[in-house]
Amino acid sequence: PFYQIWYNSSDIENLSYGLGYAVSTDGTNWTHHPSNPVLTSSPNTWDQDAMSSHIVFWDRETSQYVLAYQGVTLGVDDFDYGSWGMGIATSSDGSTWTKHEQNPVIDFIDDFYRTVDAQIRPCWPLTIQPTDSGYTGYISASIVGSNSACQMYTLQSTNLIDWSIVSETPILTSGFSSDRMGFVDASIVEWNDPDSQQKILYMFYVGFSEFSNQGNYQAVVDSKLHIAISYDNGISWEKDENNPVPIHRTAPASILSVDARVVGSRIHLWVGDMYNNVGGIGYFYYEPNIEPH
Repeated sequence: PFYQIWYNSSDIENLSYGLGYAVSTDGTNWTHHPSNPVLTSSPNTWDQDAMSSHIVFWDRETSQYVLAYQGVTLGVDDFDYGSWGMGIATSSDGSTWTKHEQNPVIDFIDDFYRTVDAQIRPCWPLTIQPTDSGYTGYISASIVGSNSACQMYTLQSTNLIDWSIVSETPILTSGFSSDRMGFVDASIVEWNDPDSQQKILYMFYVGFSEFSNQGNYQAVVDSKLHIAISYDNGISWEKDENNPVPIHRTAPASILSVDARVVGSRIHLWVGDMYNNVGGIGYFYYEPNIEPH
């Protein structure tokens, strides 16, 4: 098999953010692209201060890679929200990217925070799944007028540019002590059970228990990996009773990203965590038909 990974990177000295790209033949040993970062935040634009929450997938309909990401320009005071939204970029080879001219395709500030009738306010974009009729997006969002957790909602689009919320009712809610404040990342894979011949969706998500106020933004605290399962093509989800998955390396836990892919008979996971006080990517196998995990 041929593996590809896209990851968030930052230049602390120049306060710039970008997208790194690497390839591997075994999922363990990686070769970084010589032109990294292959995509960066743009000065004096809506994403100049940060690019994060990257989502990359191959779009069979358009025969290209699609990147969705969160972009930020920080506000200068309490009366300036700055800019914040979700952008789209495309690539034919995974390394040369073109940002969409209508970015941000979802303006979290104008579409939600400055809209009087908005019922939810986004926390993070989580993942996107191509469907037969377009695309399903997953975001975490909190209820307007409350200090509630960042629950999970779905959006739909036919063109990656125009998005609408499917329902004001979340598809996944916080509940475990380990995800009581919500969700910060997620990855969904389709698993064809060889015993029952049933199609099952596995969601691997990062849930967290606390917020930490960092001045002009909030960071998550004690973030761990969790699993949810859907037997009806994503309409409803059941959390694994053994959550959280005990793979974090720090206390409190500091997992911030997860990506899952089905390879052969296993689900392969790449998990962003702290390893020896340095941010890195861990590699794990998940066997759906083996208990317990």
